[in-house]
Amino acid sequence: METNESNDAKVLCNLLIAKQKDEKQCQYFKTNIGTVEIKGDKFVVTLKNQHSFKFPVSDKPL
Repeated sequence: METNESNDAKVLCNLLIAKQKDEKQCQYFKTNIGTVEIKGDKFVVTLKNQHSFKFPVSDKPL
């Protein structure tokens, strides 16, 4: 079962994926719940509480 934090992290990744459809060079996105950036072949998410998650980069929603 996934936690609320991992769901929040996936939401941030999905927001960055959506933003990249308009801005191809966008590698970073910040919201009030945390930040997501692309580092190599991973989405790196840092939530406001400093918990981190990594997911493989994809152009499809997680």
